[in-house]
Amino acid sequence: MSRKFTWDKWDYDFDGMAYIIAQDQCPNREDVPGWIVKADRLDPEVLNSTCGEYLSTDNIKSGWCAFQVRTDWEYEDGRPKGGYVIAKQEEDTLRADGRRKPGWFPVWILRGGEWY
Repeated sequence: MSRKFTWDKWDYDFDGMAYIIAQDQCPNREDVPGWIVKADRLDPEVLNSTCGEYLSTDNIKSGWCAFQVRTDWEYEDGRPKGGYVIAKQEEDTLRADGRRKPGWFPVWILRGGEWY
């Protein structure tokens, strides 16, 4: 199954909205804020540290993402529902033999400056 995820913004950990970007879409950490401005068509002013919620390389964290279909997520008709999930630690994406579980890929996680 090929991965379709490139980027999105959601509250993956109930700590506020965050941009999640597949690292293969923007390999250089320092380019992430500018990449988000272009991809989400934001005003470049969000790169200004005097702005209330600004995008800064200081707030970028790395993590892992995978699509999962879960039995505790359901559509109204009872069918299982899936969605992307985030793991902050690489260990959570590895099997007991040290190899990566299928479907996990590296991502950048970025929240605006006022959250930190």
